[in-house]
Amino acid sequence: MSSDDDAHNSEPTSTSDFWADEAARRVAENDRPPVVKGGVSPSGVPHIGNFNEVLRGAFVVRALERRDDIEDEPRQVFTSDDRDPLRRVPDTVLSPEGELVELDAEERDELSEHLGKPYVDVPSPFADTAGAADTWAEHFASFLREDAERLEVPVEFVSNDEMYRAGDFDEAVRTALSKLETSRDVIARHQRTAGEDYVPFMPICAECGRITPTVTSVNIEDETVDYVCDDAELAGEYTVEGCGHRGTATFREGKLPWRFEWPAQWWTLNIGFEPFGKDHAEGSWESGVEIAEQVYGIEPPEPLVYEFFLVDGEKMSASAGNVYTVSGVLRYVEPSVLRYFFALDPKKQRDLSLADIHHLVNDFDRVEDAHYGREEAADETERLYAERVYEDLRAPSDNPTEHEPVRPPYTFAAMVGVAEDDEARLATLRRSGHLPDDPTEAQKRDALRRVELARNWALDYENQYAVRVLDETPDVSFDEETRAAFGELADVVESGASPDEIQNAVFESAREHDLDVGGFFSDGYQLFLGQESGPKLGPLLAALDRDFVVERLRDA
Repeated sequence: MSSDDDAHNSEPTSTSDFWADEAARRVAENDRPPVVKGGVSPSGVPHIGNFNEVLRGAFVVRALERRDDIEDEPRQVFTSDDRDPLRRVPDTVLSPEGELVELDAEERDELSEHLGKPYVDVPSPFADTAGAADTWAEHFASFLREDAERLEVPVEFVSNDEMYRAGDFDEAVRTALSKLETSRDVIARHQRTAGEDYVPFMPICAECGRITPTVTSVNIEDETVDYVCDDAELAGEYTVEGCGHRGTATFREGKLPWRFEWPAQWWTLNIGFEPFGKDHAEGSWESGVEIAEQVYGIEPPEPLVYEFFLVDGEKMSASAGNVYTVSGVLRYVEPSVLRYFFALDPKKQRDLSLADIHHLVNDFDRVEDAHYGREEAADETERLYAERVYEDLRAPSDNPTEHEPVRPPYTFAAMVGVAEDDEARLATLRRSGHLPDDPTEAQKRDALRRVELARNWALDYENQYAVRVLDETPDVSFDEETRAAFGELADVVESGASPDEIQNAVFESAREHDLDVGGFFSDGYQLFLGQESGPKLGPLLAALDRDFVVERLRDA
């Protein structure tokens, strides 16, 4: 359905080609493997920012699948850097139910005892909860897997820890340590803290379980290193005291530093494309390219640098409470709308506000309308998304020939939600022209789902669309002209007028009876809501049960 009066175009770019097609072209023309990768270190709260690479990578996989010059089947992997050390104690974490919860002092103290240990060896704060993950790494990864399932992204999740244990990184570790002088030369250009004795391997102390940066000797033939468990600085915030233990670790009992581990993933997993945030573009990406070429002897994948997005105008921060999770966003919008958000130009910074999510929904609705020919595309970008991108916004399980989706305008749907009975909601949508007279079951589901989502949004944010209609006619006295105008308005509603026609009738009735238009609108809000203002009155009355509206207007 066409979008409502709050719509505005938030996508001003004038690009003529979809960015994912351009990425797929580079992969094909540069003879890279059709394997798309993303990854994350499981720290803090798993939020929609962590999902950047999952969804954007999925668009590139689909673009690769469309090409006829790709021999191997395109696929997507996502690594959990779960052998990374716990670098800081968070204030806020995500509960197994997906709620942000603040750790108390005791919980923080317990967690701080594990600073410097790999995430796979750090117990989850919720380990004692039935059905919850045992480790921090698994707790974090479980949300990403569930989110991928919700959005039907066919991605293979890979654990770094499991790869080390299985020996998958053995060759990368051996190569980095065999070419020690080259490794040192490269890292010295990018990391000032790397001294002349730098060794690109960090063993896990057999005594205390922490990752130590101090390697004292390397034995390539035995594939071992000797180490001493020294103090380590974490995140520039904590200094973790080493236990002083001296020992020997195999190449599977430690990890590569990040600048070496990232290109090692490219090599081991045969990666041909990877999106990443701009924080890596001038740091670990540049060193990663050099390490890939000069140490590992491989070509780096094709890159895509994306801008981070803001939440309510600020950088996401769990401690500040402005973090959005995938499940949290899907409380208010369909998966296709969230896919649309991630399909927008990744090089443009965006500000996502759930309080104003109706604007994003309206933009998506216009693309969908243009795709189905219900409306003309407003510009070339909208036409591109309608003609090329829209099919990628649908879930892989959707059958495009099954039905044409029906989604009533978002803010109107929020008001329709005042009726708690599905049949009443469907009847209102039919009367208002937002549902066919003989809809399919799938179309009914579409429409009712939009009503439920929009109602959640209106009630959660307590905005003007969270209408609560008075059960009884209020004890308010209206003059004779106002009651006559209400009577004429009742006739219009009873005739089956559309929301816009009812809105126009409000103006006309007021003028015909020499009433102040603003005052008449206020009287209408008083009659139905017990307040002096509210959403557009025409759509509001159209969203309510017709017989109820007609009776209330005539009894005023």
